[in-house]
Amino acid sequence: MTDKENLQELLNQDKLQHNNEEQPARDMETKELTADEAAAGLDTDNLDDLIKAAAAFGWAKKARDIVGIDLRNVSPVADYFLIMSGSNKPQLKAISDNIEEKLAEQGLKPLRIEGYREAEWILLDYGALVVHIFADEQRDYYNLERLWGDAPAYRFEPAQPV
Repeated sequence: MTDKENLQELLNQDKLQHNNEEQPARDMETKELTADEAAAGLDTDNLDDLIKAAAAFGWAKKARDIVGIDLRNVSPVADYFLIMSGSNKPQLKAISDNIEEKLAEQGLKPLRIEGYREAEWILLDYGALVVHIFADEQRDYYNLERLWGDAPAYRFEPAQPV
């Protein structure tokens, strides 16, 4: 059995086990962001700046429910996951394209891109930061927020005009 099949089986077992359970609300700090500020002040060596910029670039293409998960003290997979949703395949691709293009303008290119053709779960791997762009059904199914429930999480929302 491959690693992918093992992960899928674990996810299926976990989903069955928790299918009827209420999921606890997760307390999350909200971080406000704007795309203009993100691009203007992006320090590519600063992980927090990179995360805020990627979230803002997703938000600029109407990504929804943007959540960051800090994995630095939990997993060697990555330092940070940034998770967001889109409504349809063209929108998921537009979100992915915008993040990739805007970060490339700052000299950052993803190490790997997965799922772009199918556009149900697009993964942009920047090493320390992995961006997950989900269709609603896949986000509900894989539920990375619960899978990494021990890690601190943050909700990103656009800054409100004053």
